[in-house]
Amino acid sequence: MLLVQNSLPDLIEQADAFAAEFYRRFFAKSEEIRALFHRDMSAQGRMLVEMLRSAVYALCRNDETRLDVADLGRRHRGYGVVASHYPIMHSALVETVQGLLGGLGQPTVAAWTRMFDTLLAGDAGGAHPPDLVGE
Repeated sequence: MLLVQNSLPDLIEQADAFAAEFYRRFFAKSEEIRALFHRDMSAQGRMLVEMLRSAVYALCRNDETRLDVADLGRRHRGYGVVASHYPIMHSALVETVQGLLGGLGQPTVAAWTRMFDTLLAGDAGGAHPPDLVGE
């Protein structure tokens, strides 16, 4: 978590580029997913980056995070998100981090990948995310 927390300012500094690149990659992987988005993508991108910022800070408090992520998952399912969308989302997130934060080194990319694993497992209603505190 320390690597993710330390690199978060780099992601936030590139928030618009991060969001645009993520959604470009995400939608390129699935037209079905693209059809689920009906709002202004600039606002959607800001919401994505804010959610990631909140998740990074909250993951240090796993019990609270599980509740928040479970609620996010319920909302996503209400929008039409299904289990098969999560691996596509994960792939697009990891590719975007590799592209924009890869200069910070492979350990940082691996830490973000693990954070996405944790976040998406909770969002998808999977097993409780592993404890990342102290890693």
